[in-house]
Amino acid sequence: MSRWAFAVLALLCQPVLAQAPEAVPAIPFDSPPNVLQLPKDLYLGEVAGVAVNSKGHIFVFHRGNTNGPAYAAAAAQLLEFDQDGKFVREIGKNLYGWSFAHTVRVDKEDNVWVADKGSDLVIKFNHEGRVALVIGRKLEASDEDTAPLKHPKPPLPAEDGRFRQVTDVTWNPQGDIFISDGYINSRVAKVDKNGNWVKSWGERGDKPGEFNTPHSIAADAKGNIYVADRFNRRIQVFDSDGTFQRAFSIDVPFDHSIRPVIGNKVDPNATSGTFSPGAPWAICITPGPNQVLYASDAYPGRVYKMSLDGKVLGVIGGPGRQLKQFAWIHEIACAHSGERGARRTVMGNKEIAAELFARFSRSDIPGVLSLMTDDVVWRIPGKKELSPAAGDYGKERIGRLFNRMLSQLESGLQMTVLGSVAEGDTVAVEVESSGDLKNGRRYRQQYHFAIVFQDGKIARVREYLDTQHAFDVWMRP
Repeated sequence: MSRWAFAVLALLCQPVLAQAPEAVPAIPFDSPPNVLQLPKDLYLGEVAGVAVNSKGHIFVFHRGNTNGPAYAAAAAQLLEFDQDGKFVREIGKNLYGWSFAHTVRVDKEDNVWVADKGSDLVIKFNHEGRVALVIGRKLEASDEDTAPLKHPKPPLPAEDGRFRQVTDVTWNPQGDIFISDGYINSRVAKVDKNGNWVKSWGERGDKPGEFNTPHSIAADAKGNIYVADRFNRRIQVFDSDGTFQRAFSIDVPFDHSIRPVIGNKVDPNATSGTFSPGAPWAICITPGPNQVLYASDAYPGRVYKMSLDGKVLGVIGGPGRQLKQFAWIHEIACAHSGERGARRTVMGNKEIAAELFARFSRSDIPGVLSLMTDDVVWRIPGKKELSPAAGDYGKERIGRLFNRMLSQLESGLQMTVLGSVAEGDTVAVEVESSGDLKNGRRYRQQYHFAIVFQDGKIARVREYLDTQHAFDVWMRP
């Protein structure tokens, strides 16, 4: 998969900027090479879509397996890999609906769905890989007018039951199907769980409820529908009946000297356009009770972790063609269930724990605090008479304590991770510290930390240390 593919409306007619007032932290991550083990003589084309099911199996919808002329050839193939990246099977080989791959999704029952931009079809596959439902209709090859679709401006009126370059699909908790349609039509279609057309909303424009390339779509646990309105550089949010709720944009500072990975230099201050900074190409929402949204752009080429009200919580990656770099992220899979999802979460938590102590060693207290939830609880054990610092600390208070400590040190406190183990949401870390105080004393401490994570952030910390040594160095007259 080329780069591990992590493959909204103006409120009261004004977009809500999705930028936190404080600096947006970079989220640590890894990008292992050769995630997918392809069979001999099978090669990936452009990877347009990626999805993960509850078992951790990875589904890749790519623009390979091409046949026909050099231009306008069919380019769509759906592959399944197990949780370790081993090839399992091809789904839908020689399918009538294959034309130009766009996105793949997995529903809560582990059915696999694809949106094919070329055939204008949304197709559901069951667990056996058989076609269970088709929404839309492919143009008939025998018709004299059959040809690649035109892009008239304004677009021709949309037609119920048909799509024009469809882009993506999602579902609300009731099982209703929502389809973003698309490059030519500028709307969202609602279909019931049996495939019956219910309604559609939206047309070409930039007002609330209007779209210009609705490129990706996702739903939260309450049934709200999030639409990546790409050219308009915003994410629009609706209820399940299509009523506009809110809109937000992604505005995170970046180095304006960065060039796009593909194409000529673009305006870094653009507020609309496919390649404008923060224009959402792909979105997904994590499962679970504390949902967050991930979005990607093509320029400068990052993934953004966001709250559902549009606050940017962190940034992942940057532009380039190497590991841990991105270019044109076309789809993101938000999957934390299943064995592989759990394994990735555990590994990510260990990396964040290591980053916590690396930032402390750099005396980067704002960076340390950015790894924590707003309601974090940091517990320092001990009796007050021996350890005046003992007690429970919130985020602001623990930050003040850290800064007081650093103010008494000659050149900071080095925190060296000796080892860590993780299970579920908890990481246990053994750390050795070393620092010289301005009063001439030397602080050498062995710590054990129990760190509990919530949605990729540190929620609770309990530290264990030699409180007598700490008192002797920091407190004794």
